[in-house]
Amino acid sequence: MRTRALLLASLLAPLSAGACSREAKSEREHQRRCEQGEGEACWELAQPALAEGAQRDLQAAGTWLARGCDARHGQSCARLGQLYLADEGLARDLRRAEDALRAGCELDAGVACAELASLVEARGEDEALAEALYTKACALGEADACDEAARPLRAASKHAQANDLERRACAAGDADGCVALAAAMLSGLGMPADQPGAAALLARSCEADSALACTRLAHLHLDGVGVGEDLDQAAALAERGCELRDGEGCVLLGRLERDGALPGDEAARLDRAREHFHRGCALDSARGCVDLGSLYRDGLGVEVDLDYARRQFERACALGYALGCRVAEAAAGSTG
Repeated sequence: MRTRALLLASLLAPLSAGACSREAKSEREHQRRCEQGEGEACWELAQPALAEGAQRDLQAAGTWLARGCDARHGQSCARLGQLYLADEGLARDLRRAEDALRAGCELDAGVACAELASLVEARGEDEALAEALYTKACALGEADACDEAARPLRAASKHAQANDLERRACAAGDADGCVALAAAMLSGLGMPADQPGAAALLARSCEADSALACTRLAHLHLDGVGVGEDLDQAAALAERGCELRDGEGCVLLGRLERDGALPGDEAARLDRAREHFHRGCALDSARGCVDLGSLYRDGLGVEVDLDYARRQFERACALGYALGCRVAEAAAGSTG
């Protein structure tokens, strides 16, 4: 048995050595081509260093990507910009990141245009430039950029144009684009209203794990819009949205429990409602914070705790919810 194993090893050794030799030869060939200004070769050299595992070396990857970018390879510029933004392997450097992303966008790398648009938008200095960059990124195949490009068009009531962009985003698998398009279909913005079509679109998006789509579809089932009225299905969809970290899904489920729409004794229902309001608030749903505070203010399923209630109302106010501000002010007066 040992003899056979040794024989097999001796037969495989030349094959392994040959594979290593071919890999080394290929790497040398890529290095030669990269040094001669072939950006694609530089990009290929960076890939092992970018991959997870023993060979991961983001500093080395940055070196090859910089050479690729200098050789006018758009994807190299885009990935280099992302490394500078991430502060991983390369020291965070917004100026260098922006320079690399701008170069990548000029070379028609859609992801570079989208990343650059996000930087410009975050600065709040040039909305028109951000919109133009998102539009270019969308045209270059970046689905999430299509949804971003649609937002200002929707705000300007240019619904047909916004629909085209959201339709493109949705077709490419961007869940936010699908949800936005479904909202337009429900309301008949820039197209004839199609409630069943909107519900079907939300159902597909929910199946693809879009938390917001699940919650929106839950509301449709609750109200019987575009689908049959179905409380159990609404609750299941709200729970799915909550599990996928949509705070509004948690709040909807909590309200169904609080208001007695779902089966169970009152104490158990109120306890579940409290848990769901708490989770919704933790996920930055201002309504969840108000509903949680209201339980403690009114002593529904919990001991009255006006100080805790006030803090939840204040959090809702900080999240921009006007009702939260009003009830926080009232709570402050009652505890003061």
